Amino acid sequence: ECVWVLVWLVACGSSPNIGSDSLPSGLSGTGNGEGGAQAALVAYSEDMDSAVGQVVWTTMQLFEGEMGVACAQYRATPEDMQPTLELAVHGGAKLIVFVGAGMVETMQTAQEEYPAIEFVLVDAPMDIILQANSTAIAFAGQQAGWLAGYAAVQDGATKLAYFYGTDIEIQLYALGFVLGAQAAAEELDVYVEARPINIDEDAQMAWDVRLRQVLDAG
Repeated sequence: ECVWVLVWLVACGSSPNIGSDSLPSGLSGTGNGEGGAQAALVAYSEDMDSAVGQVVWTTMQLFEGEMGVACAQYRATPEDMQPTLELAVHGGAKLIVFVGAGMVETMQTAQEEYPAIEFVLVDAPMDIILQANSTAIAFAGQQAGWLAGYAAVQDGATKLAYFYGTDIEIQLYALGFVLGAQAAAEELDVYVEARPINIDEDAQMAWDVRLRQVLDAG
């Protein structure tokens, strides 16, 4: 969260007064503030419309309302990514947010081409080379698992099941799930049963059959 706050503050600088009505045909940009957009979300349509993309855009809109920093979104295709990025830059963007692993190459090029602009890459591999003006944000499996376990118990579920196996990511998610459920159980002072299921056993069993067995078991 601290990273987000620091990066967002960069967008508060001055910018040219170029609005989203300057978009050429074929490019999709939506600006919600007056004048040029100081913070821009740039992504492919499938990433823009994904759950992560929607959360990022909603967060930017909240930030716009609270801080008065104009935000815009630009949908791009692989063919017009460069002109779309240039449009956001010339529109006054001081902060550009990319979403999705498909933006890794664009991020690596843009951070060197525009050193005065801050870049954030959300939901992408963490092994990319970052410059001083860029940040990458990924979601850790144990954090996602913790939230899922915590929410399940807070919503009233006291009989849970979780999958585990040799895959490290699945193990981290399972660990987070159990710890999250435990935290909620302690807060609510309730007893929670969490049933572990080894996905490495009966590996050939279809997922829908496996899930049905879990549900039938309560």
